Amino acid sequence: MPHQDQGRSLGVPAIGAALEWLVAPEIFGVLSFRKDCSWTPSSLVRAALLWAWGEEGALTDRFFAARQTIARLHAGQHELVSYQAFVKLLRRHSTLLLYALIVALQRQMREGLARTYRVAG
Repeated sequence: MPHQDQGRSLGVPAIGAALEWLVAPEIFGVLSFRKDCSWTPSSLVRAALLWAWGEEGALTDRFFAARQTIARLHAGQHELVSYQAFVKLLRRHSTLLLYALIVALQRQMREGLARTYRVAG
């Protein structure tokens, strides 16, 4: 039915803006994957966040939903090929990627919310 996917696609620009705010490619520094890998650290983290935020019951269904969202955000981008490659890369690099994401979130909050973010007065 054509109306079933309309609610989810309405939030895509907001999700895209949140991902752009948090997961800029430069936060990963020189971290990269094998030369024959089409994933980038930024695309892997974006997919992982969408995967984690997904409302689908099965993990593979969440992956395919994340893939669809990324395709809507970045027309013509075909990086997310297989679930197995996604999980393998995530398992291998999650520690470094998570550290970079935490540092980026802390910096964004400190810089972007400096006027409204206060502790003890």
